[in-house]
Amino acid sequence: MQTIIQMDRKRPLMLSGDYDRQKNIQLLNYSFFAKGPIPDIGSGGTFRTTPSGTINGRQFTNLPLWDMYYAIGFELFRQQSQESFTGKRMLIEVKEPQKLMLQQKADGSNDTSNLYNYEFIIPENKADALYQYMLDDINRYSGYTVTLEKRPVQCLVLVRTSQKDKLATKGGEKRSTFPRTPSILRNAPLSTMINMLNGEIPIKEIFVDETGYTGNVDLEVSGVKDISTLRKELQKYDLDLIPAERNLLMMVIKDN
Repeated sequence: MQTIIQMDRKRPLMLSGDYDRQKNIQLLNYSFFAKGPIPDIGSGGTFRTTPSGTINGRQFTNLPLWDMYYAIGFELFRQQSQESFTGKRMLIEVKEPQKLMLQQKADGSNDTSNLYNYEFIIPENKADALYQYMLDDINRYSGYTVTLEKRPVQCLVLVRTSQKDKLATKGGEKRSTFPRTPSILRNAPLSTMINMLNGEIPIKEIFVDETGYTGNVDLEVSGVKDISTLRKELQKYDLDLIPAERNLLMMVIKDN
């Protein structure tokens, strides 16, 4: 049996204690990437920060590549696009997509063979490029190539069907219960609803807001389980969902 000695998440993965004994040195770059579970540390991750508080590194432990790609994609979208990033923005174009995710064995236990561990640290003056550097680094060694690119995608486009304003909020405390039942929006922008609809719901299409409505709204629907019901209830507010193709920024995962 393997002896487990709990690892300290505060230090870089597998960095030898020899480093701590050295004087007058500064860790400028560190990269560790391994496939397979490390029982000495839990599943998750943390940030690395400089003394000034700048994020200049990330650590991921015992996670499938999908989770790492999602975390990196979330940050890159925030830097490069005004659009929110969700799993719907990830296109998997690989022969064996199951290897990107955590799988269960027949006995119900987790198959840990597709878990990875990753640590990446760069100098503070390169911090703005951290997530692009991380993606490039994983691309070199993972067996996959991941890019952010514009792709034509079938979407559900939210539009207004009249100029009559049936949306304007009456004020009060901001509230959003999307995607729960009922789904309520109070004194919040339509972007809040769109972000929630692009999350983990039964409707697989990406929602795009083309209403041009910038103010906060009050809106309520019974739920978001299917397109036909959602569309019918949005029509009470002179809104509609139109199937259409749009060129959207996507994270594309391919085999090398």
